[in-house]
Amino acid sequence: MKKIVFAIAVSILLASLPFTSLAHEIQESNVEIHFAWFHWGIVIMIFNGENASLHNVFIQSLDVAGLIFLGANWLDYLSEVGSYSVAYLIIPVCGLGHAVVTATISYEYEGETYEKTIHGFFLVLGATTILLEEW
Repeated sequence: MKKIVFAIAVSILLASLPFTSLAHEIQESNVEIHFAWFHWGIVIMIFNGENASLHNVFIQSLDVAGLIFLGANWLDYLSEVGSYSVAYLIIPVCGLGHAVVTATISYEYEGETYEKTIHGFFLVLGATTILLEEW
């Protein structure tokens, strides 16, 4: 009798697992944010893989450690990123050596605000940046 009750309980738990993971996948937006691997300055790429547009995309915070100077004329705000498109946030820099960059990007999708933090380890040679590692 105990084996039958245990088998029924385990089968109910196993049957509910696919529905739980499906609900989790539906809630996450299909938006990817990464650093460009080689560019003039620090470039953050936003890939919108959703049917609807992203709104109010901006750099909420930017932390830089290393011998690097941030330039003027940042492109740090985008009012809209269309569906199935790519957009860029650009920070001009100048420096020499290694730098660690942490950026928090905020955006609105279907009325909800999302934040994503990305970290990158760069080699900076003048205004050229080469991404060595991203996490």
